[in-house]
Amino acid sequence: MTGTAPAHHLTGRYWATLAVVSIGVAVIVAFIHASPASPAVFQRALLRSLIYSATITALGGGLVPVILGWLTPRRSRTRWLSLVLSLIIVGFAGTIAAGAIIGAAGLAPGEPLWERVRADGRVVALLAVAVGVAVALYERLRTDLDAATAELHARELRQERAEKLAVEARLAALESRLHPHFIFNALNAVAALVHDEPDRAERIVERLAALLRFSLDAAARGSVPLADELQIVGDYLEI
Repeated sequence: MTGTAPAHHLTGRYWATLAVVSIGVAVIVAFIHASPASPAVFQRALLRSLIYSATITALGGGLVPVILGWLTPRRSRTRWLSLVLSLIIVGFAGTIAAGAIIGAAGLAPGEPLWERVRADGRVVALLAVAVGVAVALYERLRTDLDAATAELHARELRQERAEKLAVEARLAALESRLHPHFIFNALNAVAALVHDEPDRAERIVERLAALLRFSLDAAARGSVPLADELQIVGDYLEI
């Protein structure tokens, strides 16, 4: 009965809310009308209340959102007036349907259907309006809260992504400044060792090649295993 979503958006949570409210209202009405009576009378009153409540909930829960989706925009004053009128109609229609079910089940022997409708229709319609508007307000607040939560989560994700990109940009700028100096220093070291310590110079060239290959692979993959990181740190320190 929310009046806030078309039929294909009516979720299980929506129907669970209506079911809980429906049962609660039925129990309260039964206590009001038959609490001092015998257990048998109370059980019969409770069963009748449950039939009324379930019938009206089924009608209103499925039809009212569809009707409001056709008639009015989501947050207009006319929408709330349309909601009240729809709930009144549903209340009387549900009273007739529930009265027929009660008569067929033998819960009101000797009581004509139209007599039950005349006696119960106004009270049932009033309850339908009160409960329907309350559920509509609850669903609207919950929908707004869900939307605000989703927007906050999306904003946090955007901020986190922006911070990550900024860090990556700073690292890339730092690497672009460091790489040439490191390579020049490594080549100078190789040049200094190539005559006196050729084996060591060859090892430095191998480590330098591994380091450059790792740098290219890491840029392509975005992440590397920790063991590879430790290995390349050792190569870097050796150079």
